[in-house]
Amino acid sequence: MVVTNRRDPQVVRDIISAAIVLHDLPFKFVEWSWIRRLIEYLCDDVTLVSRNTVKANVLMLFSREKQKIKTLLENTPGRICLTSDLWTSINTDEFLCLTAHFLDGNWILQKKVLNFCIMLPPHDGVSLAHKIYTLLCEWRIEKKIFSITLDNASSNKSFIDILKTQLNLKNALVSDEDFLHIRCCAHIVDLIVQDGLKEIDDVVLKICDCIRYIRGSQVRKQTFLGCCKQVSLKSKIGLKQDVPTRWNSTFLMLQSAIYYRHAWCSLELSDNNFKHCPSPSEWEKVQKIIIFFVIFL
Repeated sequence: MVVTNRRDPQVVRDIISAAIVLHDLPFKFVEWSWIRRLIEYLCDDVTLVSRNTVKANVLMLFSREKQKIKTLLENTPGRICLTSDLWTSINTDEFLCLTAHFLDGNWILQKKVLNFCIMLPPHDGVSLAHKIYTLLCEWRIEKKIFSITLDNASSNKSFIDILKTQLNLKNALVSDEDFLHIRCCAHIVDLIVQDGLKEIDDVVLKICDCIRYIRGSQVRKQTFLGCCKQVSLKSKIGLKQDVPTRWNSTFLMLQSAIYYRHAWCSLELSDNNFKHCPSPSEWEKVQKIIIFFVIFL
């Protein structure tokens, strides 16, 4: 029996390509001197590649994986449920995310992100319908759709009306369109909570101002930590800053503020510039809204 330490060069290239994608590495990763030395040491029979070659390998890997998903969707015995949403980057670019949910031939629930692509303006119903229908045709699943779950954006009504018409032309809908449009439960809950937050808008703004003030300088941070020690509170929990579009982040912010309530009161006594500390009645409102929030988590 002959034992060999030879590695399959294609497998090595695929592993490197997958690592670059999964770990968000630059293509020039393969040109870093010590990475090349490591590859040469472990696999001396593997030819080292350039960033352009590894870029081509990543695209080939993407094409292979896409074909696997196409085959899986094609062989799915039942209908496919979709979810779709628009994501906004820090550069205010809009991206469309389209996800498929379905039972495969072994009755295992599958979830596959089909597309995460830039969505150029306008973001109206006509543009969304055209974009998503084009993607469905690309995946060859336009005749297998059961439902699509969307948020309650006003543009989605016209989008659904247009999509219904397009799918009806191919006789692709189940039960005369009754199940096509599903409204996102998480978005409905978000609207409920955001409406509830309006009851304490002033207090939330005060707490945001307080957190920004404390975090605004290293000296104020140290003063705040000293106040925490005075009232025997752990400083590791930390003050949380909310994200306006994520109500659960507001919950975490208010929860951390309640925890540090007495430290804030101590800071108010020692720092004349700390002017936005909530009053006792406002703290009571925050406590009540936190209890209300827990139901929706």
